[in-house]
Amino acid sequence: MGLEEYKRKRKFDNTPEPAGAVKEGRGNGFVIQKHHATRLHYDFRLEMGGVLRSWAIPKGPSFNPAEKRLAMETEDHPIDYGEFEGVIPKGNYGAGKVIIWDNGTYEMVDPETPEKGWKKGKLHFVLRGKKLKGEWVLVRGSREPRQWIFFKVRDSYASTEDDITSIRPESVVSGQLVDEVGEKNRGRHWVTPIERELEQFGMKKAGRSPVPKIVQPMLTTLIEKPFDNDEWLFELKLDGMRALVVKEDSKIAMWTRNGKSLTHRFPTLVEAVATLPADRAVLDGEIVALDEAGQAHFELLQPRIHLSRAKDIAEADRRMPVYLYAFDLLYLNGYTLMKFPLEHRKAVLRKLLPDNSGWIRFADHVEANGVAFFKAVEEHGLEGVVAKHRKGEYQQGRSKYWLKIKTQKTGHFVVGGFTAPEGSRKHFGALLAGLYRNGDLIYVGRVGGGFDDRMLVQAHKALVPLIVKERPFNGIPAEVRKPTWVQPRLVCEVRFNEWTSDKKLRAPIFQGFRDDVDAKECLLEDALPKSSPGSRFARPASPSGRGRRREARARKGEASIEAAGEGLISSANPDKVIPFTNLDKVFWPEDGYTKGDLIGYYDKISPYIIPHLLDRPLVFERFPDGIYGPSFYQKDAPDYTPEWIRTQEIYSEDVDRNIRYFIGADREQLLYIANSGNIQQNPWMSRVQHLDYPDYLVFDL
Repeated sequence: MGLEEYKRKRKFDNTPEPAGAVKEGRGNGFVIQKHHATRLHYDFRLEMGGVLRSWAIPKGPSFNPAEKRLAMETEDHPIDYGEFEGVIPKGNYGAGKVIIWDNGTYEMVDPETPEKGWKKGKLHFVLRGKKLKGEWVLVRGSREPRQWIFFKVRDSYASTEDDITSIRPESVVSGQLVDEVGEKNRGRHWVTPIERELEQFGMKKAGRSPVPKIVQPMLTTLIEKPFDNDEWLFELKLDGMRALVVKEDSKIAMWTRNGKSLTHRFPTLVEAVATLPADRAVLDGEIVALDEAGQAHFELLQPRIHLSRAKDIAEADRRMPVYLYAFDLLYLNGYTLMKFPLEHRKAVLRKLLPDNSGWIRFADHVEANGVAFFKAVEEHGLEGVVAKHRKGEYQQGRSKYWLKIKTQKTGHFVVGGFTAPEGSRKHFGALLAGLYRNGDLIYVGRVGGGFDDRMLVQAHKALVPLIVKERPFNGIPAEVRKPTWVQPRLVCEVRFNEWTSDKKLRAPIFQGFRDDVDAKECLLEDALPKSSPGSRFARPASPSGRGRRREARARKGEASIEAAGEGLISSANPDKVIPFTNLDKVFWPEDGYTKGDLIGYYDKISPYIIPHLLDRPLVFERFPDGIYGPSFYQKDAPDYTPEWIRTQEIYSEDVDRNIRYFIGADREQLLYIANSGNIQQNPWMSRVQHLDYPDYLVFDL
């Protein structure tokens, strides 16, 4: 690979094309340039070995797998050429107009390097562009070595309906059509709709102002239940990292919610911000990493948060691309928008981000119907909903006009110490978590679940420099033995089942450290949910009407439960009816232990076992007549399964259909399963967020 032929064909004192040199870029970039020279064609270029390996495709790409496109291999181009958009003057090689029709990253599907694939004559890859997505193939012809065929693989992105070159003819960088390049007064035609939106909402009346200094972003208030109201918009709560983005001409800056710079950590997003059709802008949004189903998970983002070397960041970009979902626009082209209603700010933002398939995407919303939206979010296993008052101004700090309702309980907690490791565990046992109240750090529980060996090493490395002799907590229970105290500077994200009556975390799972959150922001009063908005905002919930309840206890009193007629209700959550039956049936005849004892045992160990079952599909082996009776396996949840039981449909190749699995959730679900005669737990080795990636192995010797 080299640039000798490229340079031989060009006179760089008479063309704006870059001379360039062989150099390493991101390593996995691609670009398609629409080139109107003697004939219109599309130049497809893959970053490979420090250059852009190039093919000319006369008809352009097609999402129809049946349409095979001729792709003539041309000379290698420099990496810098991927940013070229302009006019090549007459008299020069390739004279004509060029736009960047698409760009993004690619990833090989075949288990070999692009260079090896090129030598063999077949490149099978996934494109992650603004227009082209999914799997594609380039294969060399058998007669002419420079003649290749380019076509789409049949996948979820394949389509026979639309011609992508016709419906999306514009540049992804400037918005111009190829024939508009270089023409005076044509400029960036997409500015006009944005200016029109600003004028429509009266946003120019206050006059121009400098870019505002945002000390703190607007923060949400946690409430208990969703609600319906015409005055509110409802957005998906994204599981990522909050980011404020500032664009001032060519200067781009990105900040965390507590003022730490993110600019160098996410170069792909910085490049995307630079291409926005605005000279100056301030956006508020969330940086996320998406799984195969397109869902955001903070644990996917966490490994790259602390990266600093450009090579490591480039590799992380290749393995796990990140996106910015923008949900607010605070400033645009000289006008401060913070005092205007949210619905108007989002209308302008939507014009700024018309293409929702790139690195920066518009965070859409639903209007009024918060309850139904929350239910849909909950059914898909997503984190929650953010309710925003449509007329609300943008207020720095926590506000009653932005509310969050979570499907899964998560929170940010201050680390004040750690316990000694036990058994085979190394480095430490559990983190000691707390929240501030009136300036005092209040202990809320031990966080020992959610760590693998690598995370234990990384967490311990972060903890050791902070070790102190003085206890940071205002009081600590006697059950915390052999603690090591640390300065209360680290903040961790934790997922948990519920708050106990004495304000402790039940079944906490470590999700990762959050250096974008300041420890002093972690307040107990903010972590405990408030009541949902009153009648001015929401309809009050109707009473459950479950009637008179009476206590019942399993043999030996180990299961704390309450009875209501034929059913039993967990005392921790009266909305979850558990129909306990046959509590006195003997399951272990030698020792006289009953089904009630089994339920009581699981009740007792629930805080310890739930972290290991959480989010995992479960397979039951039921023993309706005890340990020596006949047993049978069960995967499908029956139709009579209560609505509050967590289930999820997962496709099975063995039976060629979806199976509705029980998914590990909470104490009440554990007791419900035990009541079915399920003696042992058979969880999958992977969690629903990443079904194809187990996080532990079992060797059956």
